[in-house]
Amino acid sequence: MKIFYWNKKNLEMKNISILIISIIVVIILTMVKVGYLYGVSEGKKEEITEKDVILLYQEAENNSFTRKKFYEYLKEINIKFPKLVFAQAMKECGFKSPKFKNNNNPFGMKKATQRPNTQSGTENGYAYYTTWKTSITDYALYQAYMGLSRIKTEDAYLAYLKEMNYYDTESPANEDYLKDLKYIADHIEDYIKE
Repeated sequence: MKIFYWNKKNLEMKNISILIISIIVVIILTMVKVGYLYGVSEGKKEEITEKDVILLYQEAENNSFTRKKFYEYLKEINIKFPKLVFAQAMKECGFKSPKFKNNNNPFGMKKATQRPNTQSGTENGYAYYTTWKTSITDYALYQAYMGLSRIKTEDAYLAYLKEMNYYDTESPANEDYLKDLKYIADHIEDYIKE
């Protein structure tokens, strides 16, 4: 069985993935359970309306992950050098690693103790986030804290990563890291295709 929704932007029906449907069902069941318990303890019950379900669906749709959405969100919140930052996430996790899947952590961020952050905690020494979007917001906070707004070119940003030894660029195993970032950034359209 396939379920579709109406895409207002493209004026076409789009298939809803099983993952999104599963997430929506879990959210609805959780809300029903929590709502029922709250209603019983307070002596009142509230019904979930069609509007509530639509809002839940819209929230799930907004947080569903695609590489293209990830890249677009980098640009939307004005991440400095979004193509290179996307490339960093590709090299760090490929959007498949346990750090990304379990922690919503595409950048391999560790616990931030000195700067503002959006981290929800740590797991195995790495930060975890409620959504992939909050991890991008945290990366924006990292860029602001590190003063990266003063860097004006992609080449200067790559030089900064080398200077900071980001991703252990001094290791022979990672000697092509910066070249790989540049390649991914230069071919971004190939990497954001679904």
